Amino acid sequence: CIKYLNYYVKQGDLVYDIGCGSGILAILASILKAESIIATDIDDVAVSAAKKNIALNNISNISVQKGDLLSVFDKKADVIAANIIAPILKNMIPATKQFLKKKSVLILSGILADQADDILKVLTSNKFKILNTVTEGDWTGIAAENEE
Repeated sequence: CIKYLNYYVKQGDLVYDIGCGSGILAILASILKAESIIATDIDDVAVSAAKKNIALNNISNISVQKGDLLSVFDKKADVIAANIIAPILKNMIPATKQFLKKKSVLILSGILADQADDILKVLTSNKFKILNTVTEGDWTGIAAENEE
């Protein structure tokens, strides 16, 4: 996700970080000049850790909320990043369409290399254009563009 965020986040973007963990992706999006970032996680410990790390970095344009996947969002984003295991991503992909602007980017990682083909099929069947895939060791990351 970090590699793709560096490439796809532009100044003024609205970015969603799903399954934010420590908040590192949200923090990077802020450093890359995203205008607003909403980070979410279902885990109380992750939400607390993300808030602490954001405060330690004196960042004011990130909101961290506890929530299940896309449940806290109400606007269309320029970039959505999710570093979550493949089975959850697979089920989440169709719902991301309602939260992405046309030609916006969905960045996915946390995918075991042998599960990447399944994720790619779900993306293409939901009218995402595959922009890039990268595999490092056992893990794959994917960047895809919302074509609608």
